[in-house]
Amino acid sequence: MDRRSLLKATGIAAATTTVGVTSSAGIASGEVEVTQESDYEVWTVTGKEVYDLSDGEELSNVLVDQSADGACLTIRSRNSRNWEVRNVGFVGVGQAGSGSNRFQFQVSAPEGSQGVIENVWANGKERDGQPSTELGGIYIRAAHGGQMKIRNTYIEGYGNNGAYASAMGKDSGNGGTVTIENAYHRDNTVSQFRIGSTDSDVRNCVGIVNDPNGERGVYTGTTDNRNARGIWGLHYPDQRVENSSFYVSPDDVNPDGVFEARYIPGRSGGSRAVLEVVDCDVNPDAPSLRESTSNAEVNFTNLGNEPTADVIGGGGVPLSPEMAARGEREMPDPPEFSESNGGDGTPDLDRTLTIDGTNADRTDYEFTVSGEIAENPDVGSLGEGDQIDGATATGFVNGGVDGYLFSGEITDATVDGNATILVDGEEVDFGTPDLDRTLTFDGTNADRTDYQFTVSGEIAENPDVGSLGEGDQIDGSTATGFVNGGIDGYLFSGEITDATVDGNATVLLDGEEVDPETLGLNRTLTVDGTDAERTDYEFTVSGGLAENPDVGSLGEGDQIDGSTATGFVNGGIDGYLFSGEVTDASVTGDAPILVDGEPLDLGQFESAPTIDRYEVVEVDSPNPDANIVVEWDVSDPDGDLASATVEVVNDSGTVVDSAETSISGDVAYGVDYFAIEDVDGQRFSVQLTVTDSSGNESSASESVQE
Repeated sequence: MDRRSLLKATGIAAATTTVGVTSSAGIASGEVEVTQESDYEVWTVTGKEVYDLSDGEELSNVLVDQSADGACLTIRSRNSRNWEVRNVGFVGVGQAGSGSNRFQFQVSAPEGSQGVIENVWANGKERDGQPSTELGGIYIRAAHGGQMKIRNTYIEGYGNNGAYASAMGKDSGNGGTVTIENAYHRDNTVSQFRIGSTDSDVRNCVGIVNDPNGERGVYTGTTDNRNARGIWGLHYPDQRVENSSFYVSPDDVNPDGVFEARYIPGRSGGSRAVLEVVDCDVNPDAPSLRESTSNAEVNFTNLGNEPTADVIGGGGVPLSPEMAARGEREMPDPPEFSESNGGDGTPDLDRTLTIDGTNADRTDYEFTVSGEIAENPDVGSLGEGDQIDGATATGFVNGGVDGYLFSGEITDATVDGNATILVDGEEVDFGTPDLDRTLTFDGTNADRTDYQFTVSGEIAENPDVGSLGEGDQIDGSTATGFVNGGIDGYLFSGEITDATVDGNATVLLDGEEVDPETLGLNRTLTVDGTDAERTDYEFTVSGGLAENPDVGSLGEGDQIDGSTATGFVNGGIDGYLFSGEVTDASVTGDAPILVDGEPLDLGQFESAPTIDRYEVVEVDSPNPDANIVVEWDVSDPDGDLASATVEVVNDSGTVVDSAETSISGDVAYGVDYFAIEDVDGQRFSVQLTVTDSSGNESSASESVQE
């Protein structure tokens, strides 16, 4: 039995034993009652505790009882090598704390090594008199540079992602990879699966969001945010989810997109964020199938609409904490369909698509829908060259007519030929997107006004307004021009992502007059100080920035300088409109910061702590013992230092002694002393790791010899 970080006793038999644990403060301040069942140990925790994995450790067959008021056990690896955690179940709802107790797992493995988490059951929903948790499920630390394998896990109801595996893809991360397979994650706030590095993937998994009563945990630091996605891919291209099923119910308390990609300028480590979705299924009535920010995209290959738990391999997942501790698992129930879909899992094929080649040359086609698809018997049988594969139809017409019934939306289409295409009886042109929005610059009663704007979709001249002038041009998704007594009009799709207007012409968006200063600023940021103490803030965006007139005027202490806003709230609310992404933010105070109505994760903008001084000395003495004195000074410009850990590691890579100090504020100083007996002539690596409350860390190492 290897319990080097948690258990300080050996030879535990069937009797009950009380042993010390290393708490998040780095001292044996808590107690764990350990009892031996026939198939597993039971660890009963009563406070906020941490179990640190060691190099090569295999932790298995443990039932963690954290049902006591405020109890939580976090299993942690701070870059230990080649460790494995198997067959662990959590009884009770662990409650979040500061520092290390913010996730149920908080792990990493260095480059050239791996970590394994397998056959785990954990549930953060409110039950048995316990409130739901703000804890996250499995968090992969930014320091992760190796390989992480997460398999056959059941994670439900956590407040900060089921699997949070994107931090290593930030510009300060170490870029390790993660593979999540044969997992069943449901009703976790933010996302069921979150990845963020090249070659990371999710496969043979099920992700469900169907919590109409809001029993899952709220996002950290909020009171009611339970926004939940299926899967989120961040920071890098070449991320993949395959052979997996997702069900996001329209009846959920706060559903978001099934598949989302996000790129954060200045913070993401890659060039763009791309999530490849291959051979997956999703319920056809999901509220939002695909969402992405600028410089990010979600691509579909063979997307179906029959989500099933049968994609899970390896015998399924544990369905109770006791099953997990015994090393057992079985197949979970299939994803449940919502009442809004009839309750039988079969959507109505109430839409039609017709390819009419009666008066056309041969026309080849392929299209994919977000729901289901079938032959339309009212049109007639499909020909030999026509076929349906999942949610995709492929074929051709050469003088005839092909017809289909489908549900959902057409998500992808290619047409090669001049046949007439009808959707729900209306002719459409798949080669030209539906430009259903208008932008007009009316210079009739104005001075010369120059303009330029960019849209997220496509753009064209508006024939209802008239022809553009010589100085007006469209280049891709950007239009540039001017009006000087006349009117310019455009049709476009998507959103206006950037715009500049120099002059006093009237600007009309979709027929409504808008302030040119806010044109293209389609996102909101709100600092709500209604129930908070004074809060000072500063934030920067990648695009334009303006005051939000719907919130009210900014105060005297608030100002906008280019793309940066600075100010404070003291019982009131400040609101801004912006475009692009929030690239930097700092906040002093407790007022919530909301972007598009959702809490802003301030941790992503924080810098890692700085090690200002680190001195390691072996006190020379005429004995075979190593007497090591470590002195350190650290700082953090964000002012949220959390812990400083010193580890003494021998030549074989074993940690022979360590000390963890709880720290706070923006500067800290400490001295640690280690006495290691009978190590004549041996050399040691003394490693310092400093962490802030957002999980950012810095490390230094010095070598000494006895």
